[in-house]
Amino acid sequence: MATRILIALALVACQKTAVEHKQPTPPAPAAADNPHAFLAAAAPLLPPVPPAPSPSPSARAKRTTSGLYTEVLAKGSSNERATRDDVVVMTLDAWDASGTLVESYTTSEAFTLSRGMPGMIEGILLMRKGEKRRLWISPALQGRFPLSSGSIVCDVELVDIAHAVAKR
Repeated sequence: MATRILIALALVACQKTAVEHKQPTPPAPAAADNPHAFLAAAAPLLPPVPPAPSPSPSARAKRTTSGLYTEVLAKGSSNERATRDDVVVMTLDAWDASGTLVESYTTSEAFTLSRGMPGMIEGILLMRKGEKRRLWISPALQGRFPLSSGSIVCDVELVDIAHAVAKR
């Protein structure tokens, strides 16, 4: 009987010792100690994925001679226009015919206009600084590096223009 009591006491003591020696969970690092803390803070600031527009041009869209359809969504803030040799700053959302977002620049990105796809160049050349426009770009106007095997729809905002310096 005494042996059973000693074994029971030993088991209780072992369990108690195990609980007493349990390591506490370290506190979460402070923002200053965590170089990735900004990611968690920035995540809620990311814009939501915009809904896909209709893959077919609207009744308000105008067709150019090349077959590009465009519709002005918001008028520009000036009469300034880009030329083919300029660098433009723009935002862009592009969808394929199924409504899948295939390209997106939600922060202003600078592009050398002459290096873009033909339909995008043509559309931007029609725009004024500050204007938002929707472009329906057929596969024939996507150039050598298409975003999709079918047509794409792009919402573009022309934020700024850096005019090329004339060569002498």
